Amino acid sequence: MPDFLWPAKGVLGLRDYEKVFCVDTGNDIFDLRGIDRSSGCMVVVRPDQHVAHVLPLTTHAELTAFFDGFMVPAADK
Repeated sequence: MPDFLWPAKGVLGLRDYEKVFCVDTGNDIFDLRGIDRSSGCMVVVRPDQHVAHVLPLTTHAELTAFFDGFMVPAADK
């Protein structure tokens, strides 16, 4: 794998075989999600690197609804 798809991490610069970044050749995410390649998309990634959602850049209401499903208002200080 090219270095930019297989980053070295940490103080020792180790490479994790389970974190190689590559395209899933079985499914095209743009086709699956109905996203126009020329318009682009936004990808919501959780802190554990799980892709939680993929949306077209123009779907503001859908993005808000996604976060409304689990986010709570901050408590007043």
